[in-house]
Amino acid sequence: MSSSTGNISEAELIDSSISGDKHAFGKLYDFYYKQIYRYAFYRLSNREEAADMAANIFLRAWGHLPEFGKGNQRNFRAWLYRIAHNMIIDHYRKQRISSPLQEAVNVPQRKPGPEESFQKRERSKALANAINKLNPIAQQIIACRFIACMSHKETAEIAGLSEGNVRIIQYRALQQLQIMFTKERDEG
Repeated sequence: MSSSTGNISEAELIDSSISGDKHAFGKLYDFYYKQIYRYAFYRLSNREEAADMAANIFLRAWGHLPEFGKGNQRNFRAWLYRIAHNMIIDHYRKQRISSPLQEAVNVPQRKPGPEESFQKRERSKALANAINKLNPIAQQIIACRFIACMSHKETAEIAGLSEGNVRIIQYRALQQLQIMFTKERDEG
């Protein structure tokens, strides 16, 4: 979020929300909803579940705003993604299934032809399958960095790791993905 929304800064919206201002929280919701929905869809691979999860994430955030205000945490986006991560993990624990990874929700600029659409879907499936072979923390870091477009610092806050560890895990995960795709290309 830019430092201001209209004439009101994000910090002012957060402070107003902590004080119980639903309108201010609504502005934060409007700004962050698509990002949170995209992350939930990426992790859940189901539009309806992702929409429900995104709504529940914001409900949990609204209920826990006083905790955000009392802590030394001032990065609202990272805090929101941490809630999202925890709720999705809880969702999978309840279902006792592993999380599939899908392509982020992207709206194409032009209507692709059937062959191009097929190839894109196949590449997306191959990428999702390859990412699913990574360990869970590497999956989370790839999702934060490349789906949610977070910085190393934000990703580190969400994952509970140092920025250096995030960089190392990201580097190794990308190397593993490259090896998987090179091997697949050579075999195919």
